[in-house]
Amino acid sequence: MRNLFLFVFLSTYIFSLELYAVNLEQLELEEGFKISIFAENLDSPRQMVEGENGTIFVAERGGQILALIDADKNGQIDSKNIVAEGLTLSTGISLLKEIYISLK
Repeated sequence: MRNLFLFVFLSTYIFSLELYAVNLEQLELEEGFKISIFAENLDSPRQMVEGENGTIFVAERGGQILALIDADKNGQIDSKNIVAEGLTLSTGISLLKEIYISLK
């Protein structure tokens, strides 16, 4: 019973904490590194993967998979396309490269 109480108390405390975005100017980076914002206004992004052509695919907790495209390669997205929507807790994403083998 004591363990259950402790678990409920800690869970309530942890989940009630508000999380804030980090101010990029406060981050300390090693020499030679830089940081910038690639994409904004995402709905709790959980996981991402880079496609072959540089497209970044992002799984949002709200049930969408997005394709973020930086067409001019300036380090910021130029378009945000919905690849899938209406998913339940889309917290993971994987890409599978299809390989075609020609048999002679």
